Amino acid sequence: MIDQTVRIFKNIDSTDIRILTAIELGMQKHEWVPLEHILKFTKISIEKLNYKLNWLTKNDLVRKTQTPYDACQIYFEGYDAL
Repeated sequence: MIDQTVRIFKNIDSTDIRILTAIELGMQKHEWVPLEHILKFTKISIEKLNYKLNWLTKNDLVRKTQTPYDACQIYFEGYDAL
């Protein structure tokens, strides 16, 4: 698990860190952080956010849901990366 996170960390950029930070801060009030909260914090376009979230999800750093609303949750490896 940690080995995978270390390999992934080499490919993480500042935008990815900002997204992970937004999700972590949002999880203080939400179990699933709404995309609107992440957009407001990161100030990036929805297209770029979706692209980055798909990459972070594929690498098991975050989880996404569409029920009951579009939202994300940081995963254990995401905390390790931060």
